[in-house]
Amino acid sequence: MRTRQLPAKGWLLVACVIIAAIPVTLLLTLRSGPDQPAGRLTATPALVGSVHLDNAHPAPGTPVIATITIRADRTLPVDAMRLAVRDAKGSAADPAGRTYDFPPIGRIALGPQPQTITVAHEFPDSGTYVYYLQYRRAGKWQTLPPYNTFTVG
Repeated sequence: MRTRQLPAKGWLLVACVIIAAIPVTLLLTLRSGPDQPAGRLTATPALVGSVHLDNAHPAPGTPVIATITIRADRTLPVDAMRLAVRDAKGSAADPAGRTYDFPPIGRIALGPQPQTITVAHEFPDSGTYVYYLQYRRAGKWQTLPPYNTFTVG
């Protein structure tokens, strides 16, 4: 009995197909519980967001404009959303009580189609700040990674 060997290009194709199938299989497995068939949505919604600052090194008192792009794996009404900001000490406000957070976005319905939201805020004091997205549902704020930084001054 004579066996036929797959040419080198054939093995490369097989390897690429296997490598491409792993993330899809993992995603379907992770999104499915033990009692849930693959491809069904889990109880916890998945949100994907990004934030772009027009100026990552503004002068004190200069408005910083943030463009938020966000979507969810399903229709998801949220009570509020905000771009939360904390200083190097982890404080949400300066000593005078002025919040670092960008103005909140009221009730919004997220869904599979990306939405773009623009907000602006001024930072009167020099320093390095951390920012991240948060949304509120049922009275609880949920934080969305990743965290990023910008420096004023």
